[in-house]
Amino acid sequence: MCRSKRNTNTKRSVNTLENSDFENNFECQSKIDSSSDDEYVFGLQTESTKGTVNSIKRDQPRICVKINESNINVLIDTGSSINVIDEDTYNRMKRKPKLIATKTKSFRIWISSKFRFRTSGNLLCYDTSLELQIIPQISRLSTGNKHELLCEQYKDIFHGLGKLKDTQVKIHIDNTVKPIVQPHRRIPFHVRKQVEAELERLERLDIIERVHGPTPWVSPIVVAPKPKSPGEIRICVDMRLPNQAIQRERHITPTIDDLIVDLNGAKVFSKMDLLNGYHQLELTQESRNITTFTTHVGLRRYKRLSFGVTSAAEIFQNTLSTALEGLDGVRNISDDIIVFGASQDEHDTRLAALFQRIHENGLTLNKKRNANLIKIVWNFMDTYLAQKEYQQIREK
Repeated sequence: MCRSKRNTNTKRSVNTLENSDFENNFECQSKIDSSSDDEYVFGLQTESTKGTVNSIKRDQPRICVKINESNINVLIDTGSSINVIDEDTYNRMKRKPKLIATKTKSFRIWISSKFRFRTSGNLLCYDTSLELQIIPQISRLSTGNKHELLCEQYKDIFHGLGKLKDTQVKIHIDNTVKPIVQPHRRIPFHVRKQVEAELERLERLDIIERVHGPTPWVSPIVVAPKPKSPGEIRICVDMRLPNQAIQRERHITPTIDDLIVDLNGAKVFSKMDLLNGYHQLELTQESRNITTFTTHVGLRRYKRLSFGVTSAAEIFQNTLSTALEGLDGVRNISDDIIVFGASQDEHDTRLAALFQRIHENGLTLNKKRNANLIKIVWNFMDTYLAQKEYQQIREK
């Protein structure tokens, strides 16, 4: 086995020719010295012995290439990171490439016996073999790349705010409760520009709309900075009084214990997250008045489901579960969607089916938060197992 460095400035144009039979027997790989620390040649030569199990003859992977107008037979060596030609081949070349003196230092070693070596052979390295498409790079068919191709195929579900097709959700209101118009709360002057910009953004995304004419319900807003982005604000509607008139739907949201049974036997997990999930559900016309809120630039109301509504979580859970109904290995808790499978192939098949369903329903996912595969289902498995371990210890 030999290892040497190579020069990074020795790239030559190489063209492939047709394959040809070529005999080139040698006893040891030649050592090629050059001046780069990160490049090397590994060569291993074995001689067969009659009567042994290793005496099976195998054809060496050789090919004929054209280098500087000279046809040269080379051995395809995927363990080499440089191209090598021996001295005899170099002397027979029509146009000889310029030689650069190596910077590698050699040391003389004294041995007690005499050895005679005949070095020869031309090597085609791994990178050049790939560029000439002589060998395939199978490692490129990795799971990560398959997921990237899947995301590229369904790239529309990762852009913009979606809206569930052919569906409007209704907020059930108890008409025996008297509507209340609450007084306006003054917004500090130093955040008014930010509030106006946020209102314009929500209108542009078709989340809210302006209110014209009388309205039975009006609620104030609270402006709060976003925890992870202090320079940005979040507009929250104070829905405490309107919530007294909103009737709960009582749909059950699954718990971790409910999902553990479904996840039994699964080994590969993915977590999908809807982009502003509540805002992808459109409200019916009669459900919008109760969400009306007051600002220093006029009244607005929600066209989509909002966080402050007391029944929002139940409506969202039921609506999304219905939209994903029939998909194997897919479950949701609120806007978090879990995809699981007993094997990588089964998981990927189910993930593709989920993307197709999301596309058909006009929904969109949060690409930034869906980057990590096998995320232990956003740590709830760790939480569940920790709770079970604590319970067992306590029982003992």
